Formats: sequence, C-alpha cells, structure tokens
Amino acid sequence: MPFSTLTLAPGVFSDEATGDAESRYVDSDLVRFHRGRAQIIGGWQNATADLVPGVARQIVQWADILGNELVAIGTHRRVQLLEGGQLTDITPLEATGTYSSNPITTASGSTTITIAHTSHSLDPDQEILLASATAVGGLTTDQLNTYHTVVSTPDANTFTVAVAGSAASSTATGGGTPVYSYLIAPGFQESTGGTGWGAGGWNASGTTWGTARSVSATTFDLRNWSFALYGEDLLMVASDHQIVYKFDTSVGSGTRPAVVANAPACEQILVNADTRQLITFGGTDRMAIAFSDKNDITDWTATETNSAGSVSLGEGSEIVAVSKARGPGNFLLVTDQSAYLMSFSGGELVYRFSRLGGTPAPYGPSAIVEADGNVLYFTDAGVMSYSGGGLTPLSCPILRTVFAELDGTNARTVFAARNAEFNEWLFFYRSTSSSADNDRVLVWHAGEGPNVWSRSTLGRTVWSDRTVGANPVAVTAEGNVYLHETGTSAAGANIAASITTADVDLPDSLLYSVTNFIPDFKISGSDNLSLTFNSRISPLGDQTTTGPHTITPSTSVVNVRSTGRSVSFTVSSDSSNIFWRSGSQRIEIQQSGAER
Repeated sequence: MPFSTLTLAPGVFSDEATGDAESRYVDSDLVRFHRGRAQIIGGWQNATADLVPGVARQIVQWADILGNELVAIGTHRRVQLLEGGQLTDITPLEATGTYSSNPITTASGSTTITIAHTSHSLDPDQEILLASATAVGGLTTDQLNTYHTVVSTPDANTFTVAVAGSAASSTATGGGTPVYSYLIAPGFQESTGGTGWGAGGWNASGTTWGTARSVSATTFDLRNWSFALYGEDLLMVASDHQIVYKFDTSVGSGTRPAVVANAPACEQILVNADTRQLITFGGTDRMAIAFSDKNDITDWTATETNSAGSVSLGEGSEIVAVSKARGPGNFLLVTDQSAYLMSFSGGELVYRFSRLGGTPAPYGPSAIVEADGNVLYFTDAGVMSYSGGGLTPLSCPILRTVFAELDGTNARTVFAARNAEFNEWLFFYRSTSSSADNDRVLVWHAGEGPNVWSRSTLGRTVWSDRTVGANPVAVTAEGNVYLHETGTSAAGANIAASITTADVDLPDSLLYSVTNFIPDFKISGSDNLSLTFNSRISPLGDQTTTGPHTITPSTSVVNVRSTGRSVSFTVSSDSSNIFWRSGSQRIEIQQSGAER
C-alpha cells in the first residue's frame, strides 16, 4: 500500500474554520516551532531555593565591573537581588533609626507584638526590619531580628507586627534599643478599585493619617517597577511610589538603594547610554517627560550650558509604555492614544519628538519589549511592531483564541519578553481561569515566519532573556525563580507537552482505508511519546479515534486502522526526562472499495 506524507506547516492556526486550518496545527502546549518543525520546549530549574516575596513585575540581568552575574527582581512588595543562587533584599527604605529604650510590648500567647515609635508614619501591611533587639516575653532574638509585616496602627505612635512565635508572658516593655529599617510601603498586586483603609496613595492630598478614604470609583494600578542600568549601577522606580533610587553595585547588597537627588516624581525611567542621561516619564503629570544633564543624573534644571530639560506630550492622558528603539538616542513612547519617537538631537531642544500615529494602547508598562532595534507591544487589538519606519500590526492566526481567554480586568499584568536563542517574542498574560496571576503565554516564533504563533500554559509574571548568564531567568506568580532552557524537566517535575493537527485531506479527498501511521520523531531520554489518531469521512462528520498509542525511539509503525477522507493526530508527552522533535509523518493508505 502507498505512503502519504502528512505535510504540516509550522504554527498554530485556531481562529478560522477547520477547513481553512487544513495541514496546520490547531492547538499546542509547551511546544515550540524551530527550523520548520515542532518540538518540546526546553526545561527549567530553580535558580535559588528561596521564593521572592510578592508577585514579580520587573526583572533585569546584568554584570558588575568584576563580571559577577546579577539579577534584580521587583515585586509588589520588595526588590530582590539574585547573586550566586542567593536572594538578598535591596528594597528601598522609607526610614531608618534606633528606637528609644525597650519599645516592645508582648502579650502572653500572642503572635503579635506592639512597638512604640513616635510619629512612625507606617501603614498596615508595610514591612519593617529589626536588628539588635534583645529577647523579651519569651521571644528569641532570632524571632525578633528579622522582617515583620505591620498588622495594625492603633495610633500615630504605636503599631503592631506579626512575629514567628508566641510570647510566653506579658511584659510591659523590653527589647533593648533595636535598630529599625522601614521598607517603602508595598503596592497593589493587581489593578483594583478601592475605598476605606489603605485605598489610594500614602499622604494623598486631602487626607489625614488614620482616616478611611471616601467612596470613589478610582481604579488603582498595580505596582510596576521600572529598572534602568546606569553603567554597572541599577536605577529603579516603583510606578506608585514615584521616587527614583540608585543601587550602587560597587558597594554591594549590604547597602540599600539611595534616592537620586533632584530627580522628578515619575512612573517609568530609561537611560540614554550614549549621553548618560536619565529620562523620566509620568508623575503628577502623566504625560510629562524630564531628562537630566549629560553624565549627571542629579542635575535637572535646564540652562543654556547643559542638556537637562522637560516637556509634556500633547496627545493622550498617560504615557503607558516606553522602550529603547532603533538607532542611538532613540526611544519609543506609547500613550493611551498615540506613539512618539523621542530622538536625541543635541542643541537647544536636546530631544525631538515625532508623532508616529494613532495606536491602541499597550496593556501596561511591561507589555512592551525591544531587541535589536525592533519593538513589539501587546494591545487589545493585537501585537504592534515598530522597527524604525511606521507602526505595523502583526498578523496572528490565534489572536481571537487568546482574547477569548485573556482576563481583560487584569490585563495590566501582561509582560512582554524575548527569547533570542530561538528568535521568539513572548507575551505572558493572565487568563480568566487563573486564580493567581499570569498563567499563559502567546509566542511569536519570528524565525519561522510572520504567521507562526503558539500559546502555552507557561505561567510567568516576568522573564529576562539571557544576557551575561547562560539562561533566561523567569519568575512565577508563586515566587519561584527559574533558569530556563536547561534540562528536560519542570524543576524536577513533568512537562506535559502536546500538539494537535487540523484535518489533513487525503489525496484528492477520496475515501481511504488508513492502516498504519509511520512515525518520524527524534526522541531522547527515558520516556516515550503518546499518539492519538483520528479520521473523518466528512469535514463536519464524526471522528473515528484510535489510541493512545505509545511511540518509542525504535517504533517504526503504529497500527491505526480506520477509514476517512481526512486525518488528524495529537502527539503528547508527560515526562521529566524526554526531548522530542517532530519530523515528516506518513501514513499507509489504500483507496476504499466503496464510496460513501
């Protein structure tokens, strides 16, 4: 009997009718397209045994002057530095000092202690770090000298925190003279409307300490961090805190980031590496742009002899996302209405601003990514591209499938990233079925062609492509930090990968008896593939299914006896020790003796 080759184009095609997807794939999970074929994605392993506290919203990799590999991760609660497999907290501080003598009060059997501090200015849920406290009320120094979360603020001079242990006795005062460090207040994990206690920003206009916020329809954005490298040092700003800090890498993780003097309040930052200028975006005026003098990020006052200055864009209500762009000193700025090219020109104006045209707004500040001068950003109309000419919408044959499951109320969590090793552009998003955060990823396999896309259940809130390190680094909603593209397991667990084809018409759409599937897969590892084979007589008719069948590295033929005018199949694996790559699949067929 003759063989028929099942010719399949790369990419998933799920938005159109079954017939239009003929000879394509219609679904996949944890599979990529590379060099024209489908293969399981690479594995991942823990970069550290510790979890980052909070949900990560920004990440950056770089190296210090000594070549040490560093990763900074900003969450809605903290900023963490990953170095040599260890996480160190480098969250900026709101205040530091030493308490008056014996500020701690305990209550017998309670896991909450009261601390006296005149005019403390803390909020519930804010975190503090204690040091040099002495044992009190049965609580040990180890239980006291660590991070704590503020539980309540009874008044302006006392607050309570949770401790890891119960006091054995009531003690009026104790603890010696502890040293305190108050971390900046945490932000929102997700965009939310809110009123009452904790709603709105700290020290908001028209409010006083200890009073609930009035009812309002205001929506509060989740906390995003904006990171920018200034030489070997790291600049950072939290979108809701709006104070720019500098982490001095030469000093090391033992020193907290310091406030950048004179920098304006802002929501996002970029650095012009050629002029060594810090550029800020947003703030009280959400369309504002300010830039420091060359080589001096503390000089923001424009004069005839420096390159500092400020402007405000005219079209839109906020600058949603910013990115480097093609060419030195060029940046892409996207508001909620338009896109602008910001270009360094020198001279009196310092920067020129050219409107590129109207555009759908990016989902959020992290929904934009740049690589090799190409900028992509994800919007509610699809993915937009800018490469130095005009704005271009990318064609995506699974976009409606993605939009049907994307959680629009939490779309500001979208995180755009790059995986240069496989020429992939990644857009992580939260689906309506998620109980946590980002749990899906839309992938453009750019190296395979303009219409080659897939989606997977790979939940990551941030992703940094490999730079100084050998692997991309990503973080889950649960706080796991992973090194990607290494091994074949999901940090020791199984990777459940699968891919499903659309119907492939048999020659001349005649009725055939299909006897055997001739597999062509490169398989390595200790486990096998599973094959489910389907046939259909008419496009809308019932499927006949056989399987699952096991495919090993030595399997030469699989009996799939069935009858139809078209066939399809699903290949899957659920293993921590397998790599597979599809080749050219064939079936053994014979024209049926009776037409139907």
